[in-house]
Amino acid sequence: MRAYSIREALQQGGATTELYLHGLSLCEAPEEVWSLPNLEVLDLENNQIEQVPEAVALLTGLRILRLSGNPLREVPAALERLPLLEEIYLSRCEFRTLPGVLSNCRALKKLDLSGNRIKTCALEKAQWGKLESLNLEKNALSAFPSGLENAPCLRTLDLAHNRIAEISASSRLPIGLESLDLRRNRIAGIPGHWGALTQLRHLDLSQNRLEALPEAVRQLRQLRQLKLDDNALTRLPDFMAELPVLDALNLRNNQLSELPEALSSMPSLSTLNLAGNPLHRLPPLPENLRALDVSKTAIEALPESLIRLARLRALDVSYTQIPEMPPLLAQLPRLEQLIWKGYPTGPVQDTRLLMHFPALKTRTGVLPAAGWRRLHKLIAAGRKAGFGPEGLFTLNRIEKMGPEAEINLPQEQALKALSLPFPPLRRALTGWLLSHFPASGLEAAHRIGWFGRPKGVPLGFWKERLESCGLRMAAKGDVPTHLVIGEPPYPESPSPMPLPGILDLPVLESYLAREESRYLQTEEDAGQADRLQRMLRSRDTGFLRLAIPFIQGGGLPPRLRTDLFLAWKLCPDPGLRAELRQLLRRHLPFGDQKALSRSLPLHLEMDPAALRRQMERLTEGTGLDAGIVEAWKEYGEKR
Repeated sequence: MRAYSIREALQQGGATTELYLHGLSLCEAPEEVWSLPNLEVLDLENNQIEQVPEAVALLTGLRILRLSGNPLREVPAALERLPLLEEIYLSRCEFRTLPGVLSNCRALKKLDLSGNRIKTCALEKAQWGKLESLNLEKNALSAFPSGLENAPCLRTLDLAHNRIAEISASSRLPIGLESLDLRRNRIAGIPGHWGALTQLRHLDLSQNRLEALPEAVRQLRQLRQLKLDDNALTRLPDFMAELPVLDALNLRNNQLSELPEALSSMPSLSTLNLAGNPLHRLPPLPENLRALDVSKTAIEALPESLIRLARLRALDVSYTQIPEMPPLLAQLPRLEQLIWKGYPTGPVQDTRLLMHFPALKTRTGVLPAAGWRRLHKLIAAGRKAGFGPEGLFTLNRIEKMGPEAEINLPQEQALKALSLPFPPLRRALTGWLLSHFPASGLEAAHRIGWFGRPKGVPLGFWKERLESCGLRMAAKGDVPTHLVIGEPPYPESPSPMPLPGILDLPVLESYLAREESRYLQTEEDAGQADRLQRMLRSRDTGFLRLAIPFIQGGGLPPRLRTDLFLAWKLCPDPGLRAELRQLLRRHLPFGDQKALSRSLPLHLEMDPAALRRQMERLTEGTGLDAGIVEAWKEYGEKR
C-alpha cells in the first residue's frame, strides 16, 4: 500500500510498501522510516537531507530509492547491502565525484546521476552486471566514461549536456546498447569500433562539432533515429541509403549546400528535418516521407518530384525563397499540416489552392487564424456535401464578398450550398441569390415555392394566405414561378428545373398585405371596418363568431390588428380562442406574432395603470398599439 506521511505509514503498519515524502523540506529522514519492514519504494526527493543513515540497510526489501534534489554529502555504504535495490535516483545532489559505493550495488538496473558536478567517471570496478539505464546528463564530464563494458546489459546511456570533446579509441560500449544520447557536447568524431553496436536504435549527436558524418554510423543497421542538428556538417555521405530502418533524420542547422541523390533510396525514412541549411534545391526524396521541414533554407522552388510523396502529412516551408504557393502542393492528398511563416508578401491570401487539400487540418502562417478557422469549417462542410475544390473556392468568395460577388455559379449549386451547416455562408448566399436571380413581379396565378422551412408559421397558413390573394402554393413536382428561401433544414436537391426566380420574403409579405387591405381603400369599406371593430370589442361570443367569416372573406384592416389580438386574449371560449389565434397567425406581420407566445394574464377589470403596463409588456417590440386597451375598457364600461 502507498503512504504519503509517516503517520499514514505507521497506521498501515507492515502493509506499507511505498512511502512518498518528497518536497516536505525535511532535514533528515524520519527514524520511523527504517522500521517499515516491507517497504519497497522510498521517495525522499526535493528535501534538505544531507545524509542518509546506515539504518537504511534495515529495508532489506527496498527496490527503488529516490533521493534527487537533496544536498547529499555522501551515499551510505549500507546501500550495497540491499540485495533487491534496482533503481537509485540521485540527480541534482551536488556530487563532484561518483559515489564509490554505487559500484558495488550488484542488483542495480537504473541509475540517475543527472544534474550533478561530476567531472570524471571511471567504472572499471563497477559490478553492474544488471544495469540497463545510466543517466549522467548535465554534469561536468570532460572525458568519456571508462569501464562501461562492465555493464553488459546496458541499454540506455545519457551523456548529454557535458563537456566531452574527444572519445578515445579505448572507449568501449556494451554491444547491446540501444539508445545513446551525446547531444550538447564538444565531440568532433566517434570511434570506428562503435560500428559494432548492432542493436543501437537511437543516436543523438546534435549540438556538437561534427564536420563529417562518422564512418561508424554506416554499420548501425538497426538505427531508427539519428539526430545531427546544430553541427558543422558540409556534406551527407551516400552510405545513408545503407541504413535500412532509419525512420527519423534531423539535419537542422548544419552547412549542407546539397544532398546526395541516394537520399531517395532510404525506404523507411518518414521524418526529415533540413531546416537552417544553405540548400538551394532538393533531390528526389523517399516516397514514404511523412514529415518534411525545409524552413530557413535558400530553396526557391519545390521540386516536381514532391508529388510522389503520397504519404506526406506535414510540410514546413517557412522563411524560404519560394515566392508563391506552388500548385503541386494541391497534389499531396494526405497533407494535414502546412507551415509557411515568413511568406514574402505576408499570409497567403489566394485560398484557391487550399481547397485542394483534402486532409489539411492545421496551418501556420498560411492564413490569419480567424480566416483559417472559417475557411476550414467551410471546406469540411463543402466536401461532405460533394463540392469540389473550385466549387469550394467560389463559395468562399461569395461568403467573403456577399451579394457583390461577380461569380458564375449555377443557381442549383447555390441552392445546394444553402444546405451546408455554415451560417455565414447561408446568409451571404441568400443575398447573392436575390441579387443574381431576381424574380419578376407577382401576379395572380403565380406559383410560389419554398426552399426550406417557412419562417415562423406552418406551411398551411401560407397556403391559405396565398390563395386568398390570388396566388397559389406550388404543389409537389410542380415548377414554381417564384422561389422563397426559408429557414433550415433545406432539401438536399433544389426544386425542379427550370429553376424560378428568387423572391425575397419581405417582398412577398408586402404583396400579401397590400392585397389583403386593398378592399379598405374605397370609402364604403370604412363602414365595414367600423362594424368589424364593434364586433371584436363586444366580447360577445356570438358577434365574435360572426366576425370570423367576415375577416376570412374580406381580410383584416391593419388598424384592427390590435383589436383582434385583444379579442383573442380576452375570449373565454377555448374553441373560439383557437379560431381567433389562427386568424392572428394569418394576418399579423412576423414581427407582431411574438405577442402570441407571451402568456401574461390580461383582464379589463384590472386597475387602468396596471392594465396599461400589462398590455405594454404583451406588445413590447411589436407594431400593436398598447393604448387601444384603454378604449376597450371604456367601451366595456359603457355597455
